[in-house]
Amino acid sequence: MSAPAGDPSAAKSGENYTDLLDRESQLIAQYTQHASALVMAATARVSNRSTIGEAAANRLRIDAEVAGLVRTAENICTLTRRIRELWMVGALRASGEGEAEAEQEIRKSVEPLATQLTEMQGQRRTRNLGAYGTYVTTATGGPVPPGGQQSQQQASSQATVSQAQATSQATEGA
Repeated sequence: MSAPAGDPSAAKSGENYTDLLDRESQLIAQYTQHASALVMAATARVSNRSTIGEAAANRLRIDAEVAGLVRTAENICTLTRRIRELWMVGALRASGEGEAEAEQEIRKSVEPLATQLTEMQGQRRTRNLGAYGTYVTTATGGPVPPGGQQSQQQASSQATVSQAQATSQATEGA
C-alpha cells in the first residue's frame, strides 16, 4: 500500500532520490491545480440572480482550495527539506551500522597526512640543527630536558677530560 498523495511521510519510507524528485513534481502539479481552481472560484461572475446558496458554495470552494494550496505548499517544503537532508547528510543509518567502514575511511585519509607531517617535522629539525646537530627525543617524543640525560653525559665526558689532564700533568711532573 502506498502513502496518500498529500502524505509527506512517503519520503521517509526509504524511497530513492528519483522517487523523491518524482514526488516533488507531483506536489508541484497539485499546487498548480489548487492555484488554478482558486483563481477560477475567486473570479466567478456574480449576477443579480445569484442566490445566497450559490455565494456560500463559492465561498466554501474558495476555502477548500486555499486549504489544499496551503497543505500542498507544506508538503512541498517538507519534501524539499528531506531531499536537501539526504543530499547533504546522506541516508540515516541504524546505530552502529557502517562505523567500521567510516573508521577505515578516516584512517585511510589521515595516514598520508600524518606521514607528511612527520616528514616535515624531521626536515624542520634538520634545518634548525644544521648538518652537525642531532635531535634526541624522549620516550614521549619530546626533546630531552636540560637537566636530563645530556647533562649527565656532558658531566661524565668533562670528568673524563679532567682526569686525562690530571694524569698527563702527573706524568710530566714525575
